[in-house]
Amino acid sequence: MDIRETNDRRSISKPVILFASIFIGLWVLHFMTPIILPLLFAVLIAIIFTPLMFWFVKKGCGNTSALVLTTISMIMLLAGLIATVGYSFSRLIASTPEYSESIGMQMARLSDQISQAQMDILDTYVLSAIDLNQIVGFAAGIGASITEGIIIGCIIVVLAIFVLHEILTLPSRYKGEGCFIPQAASRVSTLFAQLIDYMVVRTKINLFTGFGTMVGLYIIGIDFAYLWGICAFILAYIPYIGFTISLIPAAILGFIQFGITGVLLVIIIFSVVNLLTDVFLFPYVASADLNLSPFIVFTSVFFWAFILGPFSSLIAVPITMGIKIFLEQYDETKWIAVFMRGNSKKKQRRMEVR
Repeated sequence: MDIRETNDRRSISKPVILFASIFIGLWVLHFMTPIILPLLFAVLIAIIFTPLMFWFVKKGCGNTSALVLTTISMIMLLAGLIATVGYSFSRLIASTPEYSESIGMQMARLSDQISQAQMDILDTYVLSAIDLNQIVGFAAGIGASITEGIIIGCIIVVLAIFVLHEILTLPSRYKGEGCFIPQAASRVSTLFAQLIDYMVVRTKINLFTGFGTMVGLYIIGIDFAYLWGICAFILAYIPYIGFTISLIPAAILGFIQFGITGVLLVIIIFSVVNLLTDVFLFPYVASADLNLSPFIVFTSVFFWAFILGPFSSLIAVPITMGIKIFLEQYDETKWIAVFMRGNSKKKQRRMEVR
């Protein structure tokens, strides 16, 4: 047999085996979504609260005290968030009959301002798709799933507490035993530190997004402005698409209250806040290490939603960020990480867990 033919077969077999391994791995992830997804959320929640835990340690608290204080802070914050959203949704559902009357009034005003042909088009393609009864039924379905959601949430919180414990105690355990830390462990530590940096930066930016949206909607008089601010904060973890999803219910309520003017004002507020935070503030605060190509970011949302379900859209970017950082640690895969980067010319900086 020709040596060249043998080498060609070997060179072809490597990518075939690689792609087959990736396909099998993704299939396993998809099959194990009920287990993998809560664990991923727990890790990311733990990452968000890691700086607070180390801040307690820096202030003189022992490891146990820091972990307890961080756990209490995490539970109080998440419980307050869930209680606020639940109370707001219950009030929103109770106000549905009033909003139904307001829709009739706004449609009467709108019919006086546009032609009958335009009104028919609007009624056919837009208003016919908005059924308040379906909205109420959907909200009731959400309410019926609250128990299941609370159980899953409790599991995620417990897992996050264990992850925080490992983050706090693992370095001292290695140091105390005098073990040699392999290079692979050092690379994982680098990956974890950069993920912490990303989640902290992203959470800070989302706080600006949610607070700015809430203030803007409150000024123009949109009901439940704090609810839409919370939605904007949470959905801002989904790049590009989250902005649109959080805009829709507020825009509908703006139309119910103030007609077309309300819709335009809501769109302006969301657009201005998103422009200031995601276009100007985030690139300024984030380092080049956190930079991803817009194509990769947009694609990752749909890809991980398909693999791990729709809720994984909230953590699609951190997952992709972790993969990019991991690929950067090896010369053989660094070219893939370069492909995933954006065009930011900002200098990279060393990241440390504080």
